Amino acid sequence: MWYYEHPYPEGVKSYNKGKPMRIEEFEPEKRWWKKRKESEYAWKVSVKDVIANNYNLDIKNPHIVDENHGDPKDILKEYHEIEKKIEKVRNTLKKELMDALGETK
Repeated sequence: MWYYEHPYPEGVKSYNKGKPMRIEEFEPEKRWWKKRKESEYAWKVSVKDVIANNYNLDIKNPHIVDENHGDPKDILKEYHEIEKKIEKVRNTLKKELMDALGETK
């Protein structure tokens, strides 16, 4: 089974009633159809894979790397640790500047 992911035209982020798809935008698909081969937008999926996927045809483009940004809890913990380090450096800098100017708290 062939899949083809239609890329948005330059400057288009999504389609809607005010900005619908236009037939001219399908020229790449028309050219590809006559000489089908895998590319960054086209891929094949075997019937066995469709069956293994419980007949769910929502199969993502394998040419696009799905970025996993990590567990939000771990990211938030790391963010708070960085905030603490920044605060420590800020306080050290503030103290050094006050000492240099001869001011005391």
